[in-house]
Amino acid sequence: QSPYIFNADLSYDNARTGTSLSLVYNIAGERLYAVHNTLPDIYEQPVHSMDFVWSQRLRPGMKLKLSVRNLFDPLHTRTQTVNEQPLIYSANRKGRTVGLSLTYDF
Repeated sequence: QSPYIFNADLSYDNARTGTSLSLVYNIAGERLYAVHNTLPDIYEQPVHSMDFVWSQRLRPGMKLKLSVRNLFDPLHTRTQTVNEQPLIYSANRKGRTVGLSLTYDF
């Protein structure tokens, strides 16, 4: 369980033009990943996450949407503390995800 979690959402919605924009930010504090009997515990370190979503109404019932998840593509690290020194247990990037969709409701 993280000692803190912070979420922020900055959104713009114009019903007249059918334009919608959203920028979403999230960070969670250090959290326990694995417990060992003989080795130090492993902790996930905080990661900054940001997503962007834009949608545009093209005509009644038709909408175009673009989403970009994980804009920063930060390094996800897990650490163990040995002799009061944090050591990297693992590190990886999850990559960005881009989506584009066109929907029509009838």
